Amino acid sequence: MTIPVKLTDDNGEPIAAPTDITVKIKIESNDAFQYDYSLRTPIPLSIEKGETQTEIKLEIKTDEMIELNDESFTVTITSVEGAELDETKDEATYIIAGTAEEDLPAASPDGPRVDITWSNPDADINAILFKNLGETGQTSASVGFYSTNEDSESFVLEGKSDGSYFLNIERNDDVFGDIEATVLITQPDGTRMYRSFLVRGNKDVVDFVIVDGVYTFEFQF
Repeated sequence: MTIPVKLTDDNGEPIAAPTDITVKIKIESNDAFQYDYSLRTPIPLSIEKGETQTEIKLEIKTDEMIELNDESFTVTITSVEGAELDETKDEATYIIAGTAEEDLPAASPDGPRVDITWSNPDADINAILFKNLGETGQTSASVGFYSTNEDSESFVLEGKSDGSYFLNIERNDDVFGDIEATVLITQPDGTRMYRSFLVRGNKDVVDFVIVDGVYTFEFQF
């Protein structure tokens, strides 16, 4: 993605820089993770004398993650040295489209389908399903183990009784930093629950409950 930064007169016509101009910018994520894009242009920006514009180059990272929601980030010019900043045109917001409906996984008639996807194919992630046994939720037992497959994992929860459950999303790799991940639970009738999060360190937890066979996230994110 290339974003032009232009010098114009009061009528919007391009003009040449009378001297070297320095442009400072900031990029703020509205609901996109910083892993969704990366800045490829050195900052601050420079418009050399005699030139009419410069460019901000961003790499929008592509992956196979399931992301139900569109994400966005805003690029703002914070200051200009050597020219006057038009504050009515100092920022712009850009959209990273989520996964299209036709690309989402199909429901399974055998039970809720769980799809876990993550951003880095070098990460090694396992999912362990636990059921809370005590009323306080402090006692639990493992009721399922699901291994990994590069950057995604899919399994069907069959025959699970009503109760409180949690998925331990565990990393077993040497990849530095947090990993962006998503969990999509698709009910047999096609309704969906979705959560995006960061696997911080080596573990994260996704809580949900089953009541009368219906799955619901216990905590909304």
